[in-house]
Order: sequence, then C-alpha cells, then structure tokens
Amino acid sequence: MALSFVVLSEVMQSRSFRRQYFARTLSVLGTTMSYLALTFAILGSGGSTTELGLVMAANTLPMILLLLFGGVWGDRYPRNRIMAVADMVRVVTQGLLAAAVLTHHMDLWLMIPTQIASGAAAGVFQPASSGLTRVTANPKRMQESISLLSTSCNTLAAVGSLVAAGLVATVGAGWCIAFEAGTFLLSAVLCRGIPLPPRPPRAVKNQMVRELAEGWREVRTRNWLWISLAGFTVWQLAFGSYTVLGPDVAEKALGGATVWALILTVYSLGNAAGGIVGMRWKPARLLVLARLAELMEIPVFVLLAVRAPLALIVAAAFVAGTFESISDVLWRVAMQEQVPEESLSRVSSYEWLGTMGVQPLALVLAAVLSSVFGPAAMLAGSGALIGLAAMSGLLSPDIRRMRRLPEEPDEDEPQESQESNDAREIQEVQEV
Repeated sequence: MALSFVVLSEVMQSRSFRRQYFARTLSVLGTTMSYLALTFAILGSGGSTTELGLVMAANTLPMILLLLFGGVWGDRYPRNRIMAVADMVRVVTQGLLAAAVLTHHMDLWLMIPTQIASGAAAGVFQPASSGLTRVTANPKRMQESISLLSTSCNTLAAVGSLVAAGLVATVGAGWCIAFEAGTFLLSAVLCRGIPLPPRPPRAVKNQMVRELAEGWREVRTRNWLWISLAGFTVWQLAFGSYTVLGPDVAEKALGGATVWALILTVYSLGNAAGGIVGMRWKPARLLVLARLAELMEIPVFVLLAVRAPLALIVAAAFVAGTFESISDVLWRVAMQEQVPEESLSRVSSYEWLGTMGVQPLALVLAAVLSSVFGPAAMLAGSGALIGLAAMSGLLSPDIRRMRRLPEEPDEDEPQESQESNDAREIQEVQEV
C-alpha cells in the first residue's frame, strides 16, 4: 500500500499530467452523464423513441466523421488547446440544451444542431487527448500514468450514470445537463492551463489529405499496429452482442433490468481492478500479453449464452472487465513507446475510427443476426470471434517480438562511463 502511494505521488508530481488527469476525468464524467440525462430530458418532455434515436444519431455521426480530422489537428496544433476548444463547444451546446429543458422549450430544431456540434467536438477531443500523455507524463512512470487514467475513467464511466440518475430523480434532467456542462467548463479551463514543451513549426497550408495519408502510412508500415487495429475492430463487432443481447438474457432468464445493471457494474469494477494491476505489472512482451488477456473475456459470452447461474456470470463479468483493462493499458503503453510523438494523434484517430466507427453497425448486426440464429448462438459465436481475433494477432512475428523499451535510469544513480565498460570487458577477456 505504501508503495502505491509513492507511485501515485511520483505520477502526480508532473503538473502537466496532473492537469490532464483532472481534465480528462471531468470530461469523461460529463460525457457519461450525457446519454442518460438527454434520454430522460427527451422522454420526460413527451418526446418519442424515434426522436431520441434521431438526436443520438445526430451526436454519433459527426463524432465518427471528424475523428480523422481531429487526429490531424492534434498533431498540427497544441493538443491541450484543441481539447479546451472542444470542451468549450460542449459547454455551449449542453448549456443551451439545459436552458431549453428548464424553460420547457425542447424541440428537435434545437436538440439536433446542438448534438451535431457536441458530437463533432467529441470527435476532435479524443485523438488530441490520446496523443497528450506522451509529453505530460513522467517518462519513468508512463505505464502508471496510463493505468491511472484508465482506472479513473472506467470508474467514472460507472459512477457517471449513477450521478446522472440521482440528479434526474431529485432536481430534474435540465439541472443534470447543466451540471454536465459545468464538468466540461472545468475541463476546458484545466486543459488550457496545461504547460507543454514547444513544438517545431510546421507548414500547414492545404496539407489535410497529405497529413491523413502520413498518419495512415504510420499505421500500415507497422505490422503490429494495423494487425492490432484490425483485431480491435473485430472485437467491437463481437461486443455488440453483449450490449444488445445481454439485457435480453437478463430479462428472460436472470431477473430483469436490476440484474443486468449489477452485471454492468461488476464489469466496470473489473475495469478499475485491471487498471490497478496495470500500475504494478510490467511484462516485457506487451502485445503478446495484451492479446492473451483478451481471451479472458470469452467466458462471460459463453455463460450468458447457456444462461448459467447468475453468480458465475457476475464472476465472469468481473474477470472480463479486469483483463479488458489490462489489455488496454498494455496496448496504450506500446502506442506511447513505439509511435512517434508527432504522429500519435493521427494514429490514435485511426484506432478510434476502427472501434467507435463500427459501434452502430455492431448493434444492428447483433439485433438482425440474433433473429436468424438466436441469441445463444450469437453470444457464443461472438465469444469465439473475440478468441479468433486475439489468437490471429499472435501469429504476427512483429507482435511476438515486440518488447517494452528499457526504463530510463534514475538521475541520482551513478552511471558507468563507456570507457569503464570497455576496460571491464577487456579485463574479463584477458582473464579468460
């Protein structure tokens, strides 16, 4: 325990990372609250599920479309300022939405434009945020910094829905959305104040397409990178079955919505536990262990498919969440170590596009195919697909050969000069 506090102290010593950490967690809290608050705001004002679907689509599509452009801007301009501008846009959109709800003026003509702008801001924010840790975190504590961000964000993803539900139940959806806008405001202020090292000037005139191509070149010329991204896309397609069919199984065989909420909460707790493990466990073979960790997500799909006892499903959900988080931490470390800093946001944008971009398709496929093959077959098949994607990645020599970069020695540790090393080697040879 004492060691953990020492590590956390060293991680948070960096003023830049400290500001990034609080900004990121506040932004995640606001984003997590948004879905539930908006849902109750629309339905509570007499809106239909069709209107809710249109508003959600208005948020999701611009986010997906702007991810690649956000990656270019993240590598071209100061990332903290891009994040600050994106969150200020969401302050305005959610502020307008809160005012509309509180004054009982909820209309599609207001909701759709505000959510288009909010989704676009999220699409710009994500790649910039992914590329920022490289320059804010203590280089000797890079994995711990990534793990802390992962743990906190996963925890807030679970807490955010509970906070939103509490606010909606007590003070109403309008004030909940206003609170959400406040989290974005604080995040923007913190982002704007992140001190960053100067970056070399770059010519930026009419280079969008070329810079996108350069980012894709960084992906396709690294076998470990594009193979991993392809695997993540397959994983996302498979996970749609968990999202769509899990509640159906819970409703018909396990006890209803309360049970499904319990499973989701335990999964999130597993995510948090995996982040804590990621702060202490530093395997040399980053991607090999990341792919093997993904195999531990299969049991929860199989147990849901066979409608196993609830205790087994809950335990499997905790294991799946834990190892998903461990895999994510190891992957983030590999990205931060192996991808050039000037290309990190563009490479991250392709990752986000390959995961978030297929989420709507994954949900539709899960619903359509389950009507053909049945929920049990779809859940079991999705688990098998996750296993196939993970094992296929291990066939790549580049993934198997990748090693963690050696940690930088402490500055206060005495360093042997090259001359002393050479003299010692000569002496050893003479003795032989």
